[in-house]
Amino acid sequence: MSAFHCGAIQAQALPQPPDLVIAKPAYLALVKVMREDEILLTSVSGQIEAEKHHYNAECLANLRPGLVSPTIAWAMEPSISAQEVEEATRFFASDAGRALVGRRLASSDAQRPELTGSASLETTRFTKSEAGEKLLVKNITRQARVLLSVKAELLDLLNTCTETLDGTRQIRYCQSEWVSSADKVCSGRYEVTSRSGDSARATRVSLYCKFPGSDLSALLTELPGRHETIGLSWRENRTLEVLLPLAVTPLYTQTGYTQRGLKYEYRARKPGDPPAPPCEPTAPVDEFGWPPG
Repeated sequence: MSAFHCGAIQAQALPQPPDLVIAKPAYLALVKVMREDEILLTSVSGQIEAEKHHYNAECLANLRPGLVSPTIAWAMEPSISAQEVEEATRFFASDAGRALVGRRLASSDAQRPELTGSASLETTRFTKSEAGEKLLVKNITRQARVLLSVKAELLDLLNTCTETLDGTRQIRYCQSEWVSSADKVCSGRYEVTSRSGDSARATRVSLYCKFPGSDLSALLTELPGRHETIGLSWRENRTLEVLLPLAVTPLYTQTGYTQRGLKYEYRARKPGDPPAPPCEPTAPVDEFGWPPG
């Protein structure tokens, strides 16, 4: 890889792989009804604050539980079955379950309401079930996998927010779908971006390859302005042809990665060329660079 190629990768946000982990709705619903996102946000953000990480203090003050709910749901998934999740959701949505959640959220023993009558019986019965044992005895939402995932997500959110407020964050306005090579190993796409607080737009072409034992992620070229006519075409699995709009000069272009046999070729778009993949609007973000909510 050339020195310029390395510099381009290190200096800018890298494209993400085509397949991202998404929390299953049933697991996400359980996290919310348990209010586990509130509990873990309080404990893990307190740990981060004590560790003196470098971030804008306004970012920490505005963290909200919904930002970590999907991470908790995804991280706990291997430890509890879908049937157990359904049973647990029913319990925590009941009067007994809500009373138990109130106890778990109380900041001190003195503030914890006692479980009496039917609530106590229902809680005891649930605790003896497989789902209850996992959630209330083994505390699978406090396992290392979950806590480390939540901490990593919070640090990433704080970094995103700090860069957004500082005006150094790359904001993505729209992006095409990934265009894959015939063997599905490599994919390319284009996206329209700008830095937070800046009205100027730029159009970038990204590459992502999943090779055995390692991944490759790179920015291939960048054009000043917003352009939604970028064409992407693969030849022989490792040569990507990039069709550029007329009369636009790229800020830089990468020509290939010899260690993996990759080549990137550029030419101006012609009238007979196939249409470009559409640039689909990305999910909006709030003033902190986070998903709104």
